[in-house]
Amino acid sequence: MHIRVSMILTVLLALSAPNVHAQTITTGLKVGIDFSSMPNFGAIVDQIVKQPSTETSSKVGALFGGFVTVPLWNRIAVQPELQFVMKGAKVKEAGNAGTVNASVRYLEFPVLLRYGLPVGEHTGYVLVGPTFGVKAGTSAQLDGPSQTADVEIDPAIRTFDAGLAFAGGFDYRRYFAELRYTQGLTDVAADIFPHTESVHNRTIAISVGIRFK
Repeated sequence: MHIRVSMILTVLLALSAPNVHAQTITTGLKVGIDFSSMPNFGAIVDQIVKQPSTETSSKVGALFGGFVTVPLWNRIAVQPELQFVMKGAKVKEAGNAGTVNASVRYLEFPVLLRYGLPVGEHTGYVLVGPTFGVKAGTSAQLDGPSQTADVEIDPAIRTFDAGLAFAGGFDYRRYFAELRYTQGLTDVAADIFPHTESVHNRTIAISVGIRFK
């Protein structure tokens, strides 16, 4: 049985190897903006600033990074990435006390499956796969009616994050534009701040970039 499995794997690798080499492994760089939110994060901020919040809204950030696209079979490829992403949220405090503008910065490692779609003379594509993030830093400010004060949120955010990304894009020669949605799957709020509902990162990102061969 083990011999048969080994033979099948050997044949599959032999058949796929010429196809992979016939296509080109590409690298690239990208830059963009993201719109992120952290639902239920207000419950954590309330404990830090010692007052209740009324709503949590999205925050605009930036991203940049690089990737490698490795062809697997026909239009299918795997695309590992490394990117720096600014996430966070805005939390409005009750009683006109101001708004906490929280930023959480991540080094993110998406590992995505890519499928190419012919669009006339050009190529569209879709991506799906897991993302793994490591906290690179945090900052927050309480913008009140009369003054701005720093707020320490770093102990409230876990070091690691994981999520699932869905994306679609369009290639034009060496350049591309992409729209991506990433849904966090892990609770990023630390246990030292009690909370009944999980806090997940959610991000919609728009990016442009260039591919190198």
